[in-house]
Amino acid sequence: MSADTVLTCAVCSSRHSRSIYRGLRRCEECTFVWADLTLSEAELEDIYGKNYFLGGEYTNYLAEEKAFKFGFRKILNSIRNWYPAGPGQTLLEIGCAYGFFLDVAKESFSTTGVEINDEAADFSAKRGHRILRGDFLNVDVPKQSVDVVVALAVMEHLQYPDRYLEKAAQSLKPGGLFCLTTGDIDSLVARCSGPRWRLIYPPTHVSYWSADTLRKILDRYGFDVVECRKSWQWRGLDAVLYPLLHNVLKMKKLYEFFRRLGVTDWPFCFNLWDIVYIVARKRA
Repeated sequence: MSADTVLTCAVCSSRHSRSIYRGLRRCEECTFVWADLTLSEAELEDIYGKNYFLGGEYTNYLAEEKAFKFGFRKILNSIRNWYPAGPGQTLLEIGCAYGFFLDVAKESFSTTGVEINDEAADFSAKRGHRILRGDFLNVDVPKQSVDVVVALAVMEHLQYPDRYLEKAAQSLKPGGLFCLTTGDIDSLVARCSGPRWRLIYPPTHVSYWSADTLRKILDRYGFDVVECRKSWQWRGLDAVLYPLLHNVLKMKKLYEFFRRLGVTDWPFCFNLWDIVYIVARKRA
């Protein structure tokens, strides 16, 4: 990739940007923030390979199924508020992981998932889901064939988010919905934390959004935002206990004690007001 690719804003195409933290740049026109790096296909395959969900970015994604589904059901209810049920409606999830959202969404839609991680894709397929393997940009999705496209905790991972939004818009029927969650770098927590904000860790996270920059890129590709709010997160307690007790405090025996008691499986809800949830409708 050329240096021009890195220095061009994916939201407004401006080439006027400046370094804000080590390795991050902010567009001086629209304020979008991105990691000043390029990743090859081989590097992406390595990042999102076998260990990504089990010991990489997640301690154990599978162990948090119950917690994730609490939150996913609320997202499905939100989608239904904007897109009432009808016969034959279709939903496509970009980055479906182990298919937990698809498990919930199949009650209302004919579902398809897109997943780059082979192990997660195999798991989802064995549960009966239709899975397109690979990068969303490289899989075949007919134009105007989908009612709803979902990208949960995906936008921060996209090196070229404009290309993904363009394809999502092409895939959706007029009036269809695009639903997303991602970190908000303009949130109070992010601004107070600066370079230590919990969601800044390239090369896994390479795009850093605010509600404003999301509205701008969605408008650019023909979407009107119909809902925008800070999102509550449902996670398993293990997502907190493992890094704290096992990695930081080195209290491995205490962690194992809680794990044997089954405490690590408990779901809990939190909101640091630094995750934004958006539903946008494709203009007719």
